[in-house]
Amino acid sequence: MREWVNFFHDMQQEAADLAGVVAALQSGDRVVNIHFNVIMFDKTKKAKQSASAFCSMLRRSGWYFVPCKYDHVAVLLAALPMQLVEQGPKGVLGQNKTSGVGVALSSLGRGIKTVSVESKVLLPIIGEWKGDLSSPGMLLAGRRGQIMYWSPFGGALLPALNKHGIAPNENFNLCIAGVPGSGKSVFMQELMLSVLGVGGKVFVLDYGRSFKRTCLILGGSYIEFDMKNPVSINPFSKVPEDDSAKSIEARSDFLSNFPSILATMAAPQYGTSDLQQPMLQMAFDTCATLPHI
Repeated sequence: MREWVNFFHDMQQEAADLAGVVAALQSGDRVVNIHFNVIMFDKTKKAKQSASAFCSMLRRSGWYFVPCKYDHVAVLLAALPMQLVEQGPKGVLGQNKTSGVGVALSSLGRGIKTVSVESKVLLPIIGEWKGDLSSPGMLLAGRRGQIMYWSPFGGALLPALNKHGIAPNENFNLCIAGVPGSGKSVFMQELMLSVLGVGGKVFVLDYGRSFKRTCLILGGSYIEFDMKNPVSINPFSKVPEDDSAKSIEARSDFLSNFPSILATMAAPQYGTSDLQQPMLQMAFDTCATLPHI
């Protein structure tokens, strides 16, 4: 048997399929004929190319479609609702017969035989995504009119679903790209409103002041660093001072990374020079060693 397997590579898969069919028939399933037809519409010059691209795409998933050449009308009628089969005249013994386009196509070799449990799985029912019903996100509408909720945070913002008070996944990333004026900021402001609507908190690093008006309307605090607003923020207020291993590691990371951030804040466009950087580092080290700063 192993020698034959080298010549018939699909023998093991066919044996497994046959065993599944036997098990389905023993459990009460029936043998049925199924037809899987796809009707495509395109311009005359692009129709053949589109059909070839569609067949190639499905061939990678194991589906092999054959274009219709001489039976277009029959296949089209079989694809329409309530046209595949119909009740025919009774036989000599009074039994019901099935007729219709599907029976005619089956006699011509169209379609395949399978068990009824498989035909239910292959039903080509296509519906739009309904979104995450547990997500209190933005209210959107699909191309077919399906109303759905969407949020990159899922159900992490709902207290009923997040009983432990900790987000199940703290790595939430989102990237929005578009040409200027396409509505990127408007989309993010709508997402911000959905987060605020369920009691969440929003912190925005606004480069371009797109969120300023929305922030002021919602009663938020819009902080600007310029000469008109002399804001003073102590960067050392959240640095741990105890001697635990975790605090020592956090303090070391802060002391090594914050000078570069401070240099960017001081000279965001051209950066600091070779003379300015050591002076900035010296001032930072002096402030870091002051007690109770």
